[in-house]
Amino acid sequence: MNKKAVGVYLVALFFSTKCFSLDFFDIQKDFSNGNFRVSAYFNYSEKNSKFQNVDTQKILLDLSGNSYQYFSTVFTEYNSRTFLNSYKIGLTYKLKYLKNFFINIKLGTLYNKSLIFENSGQKLSSTKNDNNFGVNITGGLGYIIFPETFVNPSIITTLNIDSYGLNFNTVNNNFATNTTFTIFDYSAGIAVAKKMLSFLYPYLGTKLILRKTELVDNINNYNLSGENFLFTINLGNMIYLTKKSCINIEYSWSPKDFSISLGLLIPNIIIEE
Repeated sequence: MNKKAVGVYLVALFFSTKCFSLDFFDIQKDFSNGNFRVSAYFNYSEKNSKFQNVDTQKILLDLSGNSYQYFSTVFTEYNSRTFLNSYKIGLTYKLKYLKNFFINIKLGTLYNKSLIFENSGQKLSSTKNDNNFGVNITGGLGYIIFPETFVNPSIITTLNIDSYGLNFNTVNNNFATNTTFTIFDYSAGIAVAKKMLSFLYPYLGTKLILRKTELVDNINNYNLSGENFLFTINLGNMIYLTKKSCINIEYSWSPKDFSISLGLLIPNIIIEE
């Protein structure tokens, strides 16, 4: 592959970037069984979620001068979206006695400005600060089904749980609110990866995500929850800077969600047995 073709490939990958997860990146780094690697991540994303509410409504009927009443269930669904920025540090461990198995965990902080309800156009935001701060925790397993050979690409599968928690606080002369917003993403993914040249490692995959969301009014003890399924297509590329360090951009597309993430394998923080 000539330099012009490599340049076209990188430019196309950059401008196609819309939604990233970096889960496949965590289990592709070259290291031996029983060793750890540490990586740093930045993520900007839009999360779309649903809330479902079920109420019982009393209905009165007047038939031939007689009054009757019955109860009907009313189901209401609310669509919401929020924009999140997160910064995380991740630790990936390749199991010593189970070949091609990986465990990864990421811890970090996140912030956003508001939670938007698309049905009504209303926004939930904080008045104490410009941004609402929270915690982002991710844990998961990875397995290389078929290792890469000189001819064939590798096939990778992942299972992950990704949690986001935010607090919204509003204070004025008339009232105060304290609301907690949480997202749990349960995902299963599979990807195909093949190293190109000596420094490019593109991969293509897909993920199925079950998203559970909850909104809790901590003052009035009222909560609203819901769930929905997402299907994403992931496109990523690792660029090796040295033999033990690389940067990564990963793209994943779904009809509503989008995010952009960068990952960096930190070469000086390596724990080897």
